[in-house]
Amino acid sequence: MAKILQTKAIAAGYPEVTPSGAHDVVAVTATYTVAAALVINDVIEMIVLPPGCVPVDVILDTEDMDSGTTLTLDVGIMAGTVGDTTVGNRTTGAEFIAASTVGQGGGVARAAVVGFTRLAPSDVRRSIGVKAKAAATGAGPGDEISLTVLYRPAVHGA
Repeated sequence: MAKILQTKAIAAGYPEVTPSGAHDVVAVTATYTVAAALVINDVIEMIVLPPGCVPVDVILDTEDMDSGTTLTLDVGIMAGTVGDTTVGNRTTGAEFIAASTVGQGGGVARAAVVGFTRLAPSDVRRSIGVKAKAAATGAGPGDEISLTVLYRPAVHGA
């Protein structure tokens, strides 16, 4: 059964890092250690995008999380309230990375979805999550997945 997993910072309710100047770019990295192989539609809530901010780049870095070749990962904006672990309240898009196979052997994937740098700013906090679009066939416990998001204030629009 799919579940919402969270990094320690999200679970603890730590505040997100916010830019201090109009043109500052902030880089935030979060890491999650997988307790068991990801199943289809598992979502890891990784980073909070502050109100009024837009992404500049997104980098996914994973260990080999699949003993086979089935795991695919999406990275996108999560619907619902930051910190809510109710699966029915939280969907995850693929605004940044879609159906990446990087978790099958480990490696790095960068945002490559057309239009991701034009994501509109929001007045509310939004989570960025990693979703198992297709489940792993094995492995998992102890594997780490990291996400780095670079974002800026949308002072002049998205």
